[in-house]
Amino acid sequence: RLNLLFLDAQEQRLSGLLTRRLLRSWLQLLPEWLSKNSSLSQSQSQGHFQRHFQREMEQMQHQQAQQLVPVVENQLSLEPAAESFLIETLNMTLLGKGHGVPVLATGSDGLLGERGRSESIRLSFLDRGGEHEVILVLNLLELHKLMGEMLLKVADWDLPNPWLPDPQLHAAGSGLLALH
Repeated sequence: RLNLLFLDAQEQRLSGLLTRRLLRSWLQLLPEWLSKNSSLSQSQSQGHFQRHFQREMEQMQHQQAQQLVPVVENQLSLEPAAESFLIETLNMTLLGKGHGVPVLATGSDGLLGERGRSESIRLSFLDRGGEHEVILVLNLLELHKLMGEMLLKVADWDLPNPWLPDPQLHAAGSGLLALH
């Protein structure tokens, strides 16, 4: 199990235990959910991109998040022990752009810069009885960074990373992968 330590505004600790099965299910569903709910997919549905371009753009977005979103590593004392709960349900809701942070992207001018605001995604981690619920509001880059960090922590679980380049797409793809 992956132990997620949550701190609230009063520095109270709560430990959520995420099982391999739930994480695997989330990894299988998340790319499609993001494709359907992100602004990138909305522009694609208007005919701007084809499916293989979409996958390559999602891979680039995931890689961008790994590079741009900082990780703050602190030595945490495990005392006092945190109350823990088994995460049985994970809910995701798209909140829209009002809560987001600036998006960095390459524009038609070829320059990397701010290109609007990202959507925010509300994640809620719940136990079976509803006694515990932890809510995180993340922008898209933060969500990708969270997933990347989780995959690093559970590398020995042999879970598929849905944002790794697909060799079949790369061989017949657009060449976008060569940009990173």
